[in-house]
Amino acid sequence: MALGNRFAAVVIIVIIIVIAIVSYLIFTHKPANVANSTSANYFNLNVSSTINTTSTSISTTILTTYTTTAPPAPKYPANTLVFSYDTSLSSNVSAINILIEPGVNITTYGYEFIALNNFTDYGNINTTTHQAYMNLSRSYGGAGGGGGGAKYSNLSLYKNYSNLADPVFGSRGQNTTALGGRTGSSGPNSTNGFYGSSAGFLQINNYLISSWSSGGISNFLSGGSGGNGANSDSNGGGSGGAGGLGVYIQASNISIFGNIDTSGGRGGNGACSYGYDGGGGGGGGGGSILLAYKNSIKLNRYLNTSGGAGGLGDVVCDNLTTNSSSNGGSGGAGEILKYKYSSAPIAYNAS
Repeated sequence: MALGNRFAAVVIIVIIIVIAIVSYLIFTHKPANVANSTSANYFNLNVSSTINTTSTSISTTILTTYTTTAPPAPKYPANTLVFSYDTSLSSNVSAINILIEPGVNITTYGYEFIALNNFTDYGNINTTTHQAYMNLSRSYGGAGGGGGGAKYSNLSLYKNYSNLADPVFGSRGQNTTALGGRTGSSGPNSTNGFYGSSAGFLQINNYLISSWSSGGISNFLSGGSGGNGANSDSNGGGSGGAGGLGVYIQASNISIFGNIDTSGGRGGNGACSYGYDGGGGGGGGGGSILLAYKNSIKLNRYLNTSGGAGGLGDVVCDNLTTNSSSNGGSGGAGEILKYKYSSAPIAYNAS
């Protein structure tokens, strides 16, 4: 009888362990260790059924379908700031109403849009990318992909490199609040860099948004830079791609009938001239999009927060049709964040 009880106890313990492992695999995000795919995050129509709209939380979704429903004709209420021509922002934009006309390209460089009443976009908003290695340790953008390793023919020389700062090694993708992808291994059997991670979910409130704005919102929504590819004994590695800048839009009513792009930059290819090629640079992480609204939100086009693709390694010179073992890892995707407020997180500035 005692033996039977012990056997039953062991079976129960094994079942508990299996359940814990399965739960971990389902609910825990892990970066991929394959370097030549891009991570993407797209958001379009019918978001009200998939997005948490409470006043204290943010939720994200990934949709891959594209809705081609024709948007309504632009309306021009009184006191509307109209963007009729391509514009690069040099400061935050604040107005009673903001309208971006069809076909107009707006480059934000990380600046914010604040509208008291309506924000309507029929054009294309592109945040561009940031300079490499700004401090993003508190950012909720995607992390950078790791640099690819490089084939190294002189094994005895390779083994002498014990310091990871030495150029024979690639570099890890830049961390945000998510982990940057690890660099690939160098040597006769090199490996690809790893994917950068995405930041995932977070709780938010007015105070947090206000503090982000005062500290420079790009520092909290931008993606990390990709890591540099490793040098071979013949050629240099590719540079890591720059991370995408994030964007913050606040209005009582938000309507996006155009596109928003906060994607990360592509990693550079490893150099090739003779001998073994350098490793590819990691892709930059995608910036995040934060849409804060009071009454309504309509999204009818792509919001693209994808991480940049990793650069290529030895496929460049060798004209290989298959994947090399020296590619950089793709950057992690940024988040698409929707926040419903009762009082505006950032005050409208009439000036």
